[in-house]
Amino acid sequence: MLKSLYKELQKELLVAHRKSYAVHWKKNLEKNKAKLMYTKLQLIKSRKPTGEVEAQIKALESGKIEYPPLKTEGVRELVDSDNDIANLKNVITYLRNQRVYNELLERYSPGLTMSQEDNVRKTANMVGLAVPEK
Repeated sequence: MLKSLYKELQKELLVAHRKSYAVHWKKNLEKNKAKLMYTKLQLIKSRKPTGEVEAQIKALESGKIEYPPLKTEGVRELVDSDNDIANLKNVITYLRNQRVYNELLERYSPGLTMSQEDNVRKTANMVGLAVPEK
């Protein structure tokens, strides 16, 4: 029973960890690209090789996210403490239900997760206008 609780809890935490990391990664994407471009310009000015920086820029542009590993020490301590198994089941149920709730919210209310720019563009399209390109 404890083994199955541990697996379920770890699975739900891993899903939550990956989703939150992906959101933060996407928010920091432009900032990281700008930093790398600045570093590349500095290397060009000092006449040093830029191959490593260019590889990092291409990796960012590919969109592949490298997820850091989930730290499971706390999960193992929770399961090993054996104090309140019912509470652990409640935590697993809460995490699962929260994940499903967020998925449904994104699916049926896409405007909540849209950026301001996308929201303006879609609103303009609904009334037959087009937002000019920058």
